[in-house]
Amino acid sequence: MISQGSNKQFYIYVVDINLLGNQILDTALEISGDADFVITKISITATSKQVNFRFFDTGSSREWTNGLINLENLTPDGFQRNMIELPEHLKLAKKTTLKITAQDTSGSPNSIQIAFVGYKIF
Repeated sequence: MISQGSNKQFYIYVVDINLLGNQILDTALEISGDADFVITKISITATSKQVNFRFFDTGSSREWTNGLINLENLTPDGFQRNMIELPEHLKLAKKTTLKITAQDTSGSPNSIQIAFVGYKIF
C-alpha cells in the first residue's frame, strides 16, 4: 500500500541479456538508492522464445518462481504479446538487487531485453 502524499514518478528499468546457445547466465538489476520501485508490468523481447527465467529479490530474499520458467509460460498468450500485466504490483526497496537468471534452450545466440515498467516512490 502506498501512503498518502507519496510522490510517484513513472519509470522503466531495462535489462539487456545476450546469451550464447544453451548458455545460462545470472544478471543483476540494481534499484537506485533514491526511491523504492513498484513494478506494474514486465515486457520481455527475445530473439528466440526458447528461453527460461528465474527472478530473485535480494531485498526481501524471495524468489518469484520455484524454478526456471519458460518465456511462453510468463506471457499471457504464448508470446504473442510480450507485456505481462501483474495481478499484484511488486515493490522493490531502494538499493535492492533483482537477480535474473536466464537460460537459452534454442542452441543459438539469444538477445533478450526485459523492461520492468512501473513507478518510483519518493
